[in-house]
Amino acid sequence: MKNKDIFLEKIRELEKTARAAGGVLTEEEIRAVFADQDISREHFEYICRFFESRQIGIQGRDKPVNEDPSDHRISTKETRSGRDVVDLYMKELDLASRLSPAEEERLLAELALGSVEARNLLVEGLLPMAAEIAGAYQGKGLSHADLIQESNLCLILATSSYDCKEHGDYRDYLREEICGHLEEQLSDYTQSMRSARKMARLMNRLNDTAAAFAAEHEREASVEELADRMGLSEEEVRELMKASLDAVNISIGQE
Repeated sequence: MKNKDIFLEKIRELEKTARAAGGVLTEEEIRAVFADQDISREHFEYICRFFESRQIGIQGRDKPVNEDPSDHRISTKETRSGRDVVDLYMKELDLASRLSPAEEERLLAELALGSVEARNLLVEGLLPMAAEIAGAYQGKGLSHADLIQESNLCLILATSSYDCKEHGDYRDYLREEICGHLEEQLSDYTQSMRSARKMARLMNRLNDTAAAFAAEHEREASVEELADRMGLSEEEVRELMKASLDAVNISIGQE
């Protein structure tokens, strides 16, 4: 049997238990059924809301307050392994030789003639500068390791496209390009996180609306009725319903 089928069978089993108990489940009952699976707090919340949308109450559950992520800073998740990798990388950079001003000038002259070796040596010699710039953007969303990776990538691209006549001072040009790239990446990350949280809030609202309608009318609401109550289009409600089901199923992992 597929993991998805097992997961849905557990859901049906819990629903039968709840109906037999007068439409009520406890958090302990849900956790016991999913004891053999790694259910995150977020996915546990989706499961609870799924049952609530079907008029099944969950005893002992404190509903989270819906928050607007625009009022809060997007947090950065740093793992211990990620920090260890960054620490090792920074130690290696400290041991690497640095370019002298004379060496940098010579390599820039060779770069202007199309030397790939000169480009590679310039990039290697300025990795510490790229890491320093990346460090200034810590705590804004992306992990330190991701910031360094993006900074190094931009260093390579900027060096490849550098033209002294058009771009002026090499290091100033690199700093401007790397900073601009990191700010763009952080902006995209923040936007994607806010969009994901907005979707989660809408999914929660959909489940709450469906539960309230079912309690009032003793039947499940149609898509049209949900759309009318939520002030959304029917297509938007269908997309939310699909996303809500996907969110519950995702906790079963891969097959």
